[in-house]
Amino acid sequence: MDHGERRTDITPIFNGREECVAAISISGVKRFQDDSFEALKRHVKKAGEEISAKLGHRA
Repeated sequence: MDHGERRTDITPIFNGREECVAAISISGVKRFQDDSFEALKRHVKKAGEEISAKLGHRA
């Protein structure tokens, strides 16, 4: 179903045993500009990596 939303890639959250235990993502309306979404995607990926590291995951 499409209500004008846009969804970016989902970023997994890993624990120290390399298990995916959660995920984070962002979504927004179509009027968001592509360059803004690209910047937000980078922030989400970094946040996922930081959370995973706090759970014992090593990249």
